[in-house]
Amino acid sequence: MGGAAGGLGRPCPGCGAEVPGDRSLCPACNRLTPRVEAEGPPPTTSPPPPGFAGAVPPTPPPAGPPPPAGLPPTTWGAAAWPTTAPPPVPPAPRRGGGLGAALGVIVVLAVVAAAVVLGVQAMDSSDDVDGTSAGSEATAATQPPTTQPARVTQPDALAAYCAQPGAKWDEVPPHVPGEPVRMQVEVAQGAEQANGYNGDTFSSSSWPHGGSTVISPHTDGLFTDEPLVLARTRAVACVHFLARDGLGQQCDYGDALAQFRNAPDFTLELAKNRFEIVVYELHSGGVLHRGEIWSDTSHCPDKASDEGTGQVVTAISDVDVLAWIGSHFVDGKPA
Repeated sequence: MGGAAGGLGRPCPGCGAEVPGDRSLCPACNRLTPRVEAEGPPPTTSPPPPGFAGAVPPTPPPAGPPPPAGLPPTTWGAAAWPTTAPPPVPPAPRRGGGLGAALGVIVVLAVVAAAVVLGVQAMDSSDDVDGTSAGSEATAATQPPTTQPARVTQPDALAAYCAQPGAKWDEVPPHVPGEPVRMQVEVAQGAEQANGYNGDTFSSSSWPHGGSTVISPHTDGLFTDEPLVLARTRAVACVHFLARDGLGQQCDYGDALAQFRNAPDFTLELAKNRFEIVVYELHSGGVLHRGEIWSDTSHCPDKASDEGTGQVVTAISDVDVLAWIGSHFVDGKPA
């Protein structure tokens, strides 16, 4: 079978007449007959790239107003139909690093610090409302406690004990007979004046001054004002004046200066001064011992001066007080 113009011929399936290749209807019976394409490469399904033959050009925008007279044809429609590619988009700046990042960190830290300061101020304000201060509590907790010297080592504190006798000093250990402990002897104000020694040998050395003395395990018969030994003090003895008693015994005296000022002889009544001694334990404030001591009445003083009292006494001294302590504290025990 020969081919017809425009394509390959084919027989009609209805009447068998030859149908030209470029026709779809049979010329004899007008029956629709499928066309037979010439053999070759299969057609491509994707559109050809721009610029190749057969590519479908894009739809141009609607035509604008006619160009002004005198413009060359190459510039017609340049504004509506660009012939050049748009400029490239600059890349986005990289994040992090550099001066900007450092400034950002500083700003963040400043904001955080400000928030912390505001929070602390708010806490301080709430503490002040409650009457307490967190700063003062923290300072008190961190600072070491202030230590004061023990009262028993302060002579002034021991001297003031007899003004309020019986006070409890809990920090001082109890008195234990047999242990090496001491007693502080204090002569109450006014006792020395009441001693009233009228002898010509009148001097402060004849008056009791008191001090610290050993009472256990044995008395030592000495007074000392050495502060280093006061830490072992366990008791205080308070000496108080009680009374002056006349004995009715006459003591005759001649004025030693009579030959110079023609003073007459005089007579005085012998008397005695009585003092109370009370020994207090510092730890409990209780009384360890109580007794009396009085001046010597065995004889008239060798010398005296008439002070207008009509009486003469022999003053007690530290020796007399220590002798009383030695006779009333045996092996550290009150007797």
